[in-house]
Amino acid sequence: MKSNYFYSFGSLFIASLVCSNCSTIKEKQTNSQPNILLIYADDLGYADLSCQGSQDIRTPNIDAIASDGVRFTSGYVTAPQCGPSRAGLMTGLNQSCFGYLDNKNNQGLPPKSDVKTIAEYLQKSNYATGIIGKWHIGDEPEYSSAIIERSRPWNRGFDYVLMMNRGMSHYFPYRKDGENWMTSRDREPKLSEVKEGSKEIVLKDYPEDSYLTDIYSEEGVNFIRRHKDKPFFLYMAYNAPHTPLVAKEEDMKTNAHISDPNRKKFAAMMTALDRGVGMLRNEIKELGLEKNTLIFFISDNGGPTSKNTSKNDPFSGFKGDVLEGGIRIPFLACWPGEIPAGQVYEYPVTSLDVLPTAVSLAGGNLNDELEYIGVNLIPYLKGEKKEASHDILYWRWRDKTALRKGNMKLVEPFKDLPQSGMYNLERNVKEIPETKVENVSQKQQLKDLLEKWNLIYTNSINIDSISQ
Repeated sequence: MKSNYFYSFGSLFIASLVCSNCSTIKEKQTNSQPNILLIYADDLGYADLSCQGSQDIRTPNIDAIASDGVRFTSGYVTAPQCGPSRAGLMTGLNQSCFGYLDNKNNQGLPPKSDVKTIAEYLQKSNYATGIIGKWHIGDEPEYSSAIIERSRPWNRGFDYVLMMNRGMSHYFPYRKDGENWMTSRDREPKLSEVKEGSKEIVLKDYPEDSYLTDIYSEEGVNFIRRHKDKPFFLYMAYNAPHTPLVAKEEDMKTNAHISDPNRKKFAAMMTALDRGVGMLRNEIKELGLEKNTLIFFISDNGGPTSKNTSKNDPFSGFKGDVLEGGIRIPFLACWPGEIPAGQVYEYPVTSLDVLPTAVSLAGGNLNDELEYIGVNLIPYLKGEKKEASHDILYWRWRDKTALRKGNMKLVEPFKDLPQSGMYNLERNVKEIPETKVENVSQKQQLKDLLEKWNLIYTNSINIDSISQ
């Protein structure tokens, strides 16, 4: 009888723990503040995912974000280059308004008293915030110390930071050849880490065969695990598939079906990226957080085909162009139970939508003194709003400007280029120059809109006149 008593008591005790765990999971799944996982690829072309039509690159884990949620066929970033694109993403503002025109010609981020980053907004809403990967905003060594310091991620709302300083990095930074590659380009060859309340430290203890994409993925899993009990915002800013083309041998073997050696390396780098996305999603599922986590997957700009073999089909243009191939990118999102699965959303969306979507879901309020172009995408994806999410979008990068209004696209470089002109993207998606403009008055209307935007919006936040 005694043994039966303890058997029954033990069974009840275990059952109570299971029920308690179920209750905890249910509470997490219905939390009014969802987790936000933002995955940003680097130099990924529009056609470099299986779900985007790639015939040679296999990305089942990334594709699953689309099949479990939505694939945006007209997803855009704010610039065809990584630095300004990331500055726009982080602030929710077209970076032209604070003079961030390209990687070299910029003034970093405005002071937080004037412009908050997405991390600063979410931190105010009691989120744990982290960036793992590539920052590359206002961190060039020739910039003033004020620009660099106010742009550091740990000074802009991120509790946890694990990153390579500046831009592109070698993928084996702890191996001798990787270290030599980095130091020859005057770059710190090791990862930097900042934990909440601590100073930046350089991490020197990773094994020499550690692959950068895998490091990021593993540390992303650890961040999710550490913050499973409270809302978190995790910005996974992968370097892949930016050059240099460096891959793990086992990932090369996985892509033996590709004959071109550079394309094979590119595909192998994508295999590692896809594996990392799978690791992050699996951890979220195992922790019972799937129904309380919104995931975005975006590329920072179009692919630079001549550099890394990326493909922007069916568009013309590449990284550095305001043609579609430079600014229209893979853009996916999922939130099981909230966003209906298997959607294809054809209206234009922009990376500027990420911040207002996240802030709205977190219960925060945007600074109403700033002109946010982005919208909360969730009502559109749930079918609560039927109209197009954006009527008009604008771009400026160096001497190139463009706008899209409906299906009409105007490209107006300050210097004459062959592609300068107006295009109907519904029937001329390659933006092939036309010998005759069908509607001269419509083109003039678009030119007037673009000129007005450039005059009013560009440099509308004058950093020189505000506190450092």
